[in-house]
Amino acid sequence: MPIQLHPAATSEIEEVSDWYEDQRQGAGDLLDAAVLRALTDIEEHPDRWPLWPGIRHTPPIRRFLLQDHPFAIPYLIRDESVVVLAFAHLRRRPGYWLPRAHSSR
Repeated sequence: MPIQLHPAATSEIEEVSDWYEDQRQGAGDLLDAAVLRALTDIEEHPDRWPLWPGIRHTPPIRRFLLQDHPFAIPYLIRDESVVVLAFAHLRRRPGYWLPRAHSSR
């Protein structure tokens, strides 16, 4: 199922990747590889990951948790495509990305 990234999600991925690279050479590339694997997994099996706990939305919002990084990818399935809403740090501003679910129609 094709993936569409919300423009803000794209910016978040780039910003976090740059930050990781600034911390340690090659760390940004490792994060980019993890994100690419995650997006590929979501694209191939969008129904595999659980619904985001505590959020009721139509269509339902699902959550992919990255291994080795404290980030989640909230996404929903709409019109035969996957819409990635954010690249969200798990310990900062919970749910800040939720309005994007309405603006990505």
